[in-house]
Amino acid sequence: MIMKLSKLPLLTLLLLIACSESVTDSGNAELPRELTKTEKAIVQADRSFSIKMFKELAVGSDEENVFISPLSISMALGMTLNGANGQTFDEMQSTLELHGLSLPEINEGYSSLKELLTDLDPKVQMEIGNSIWSSQGF
Repeated sequence: MIMKLSKLPLLTLLLLIACSESVTDSGNAELPRELTKTEKAIVQADRSFSIKMFKELAVGSDEENVFISPLSISMALGMTLNGANGQTFDEMQSTLELHGLSLPEINEGYSSLKELLTDLDPKVQMEIGNSIWSSQGF
């Protein structure tokens, strides 16, 4: 989803915070548990994919400011991996930077990260929803 932001510096700051080097350091609080090896791999993959995707969307946009939800996009594309095989699967996995992860690891990793994020702070209600629709004849 592309939306206007009133200030480009805010977007830049948010992007820099999201792309910090430490996988488990939120800067504000400790995570309730350590991330698994698969979760860490997915977080790193999402960072790389998000930066590439943002660059492509920002260059191709007529809007002055571009805002996206990289996690939502990568989760939705991760869902589509379940319907891909062969070369298509390999290319999608490569594009998403999910090298070396099996489909069950990818599915479980995204599921557990989503659960961790939505339950992180009891004072915050966070919901993530994605769906994929296709035509019957497609």
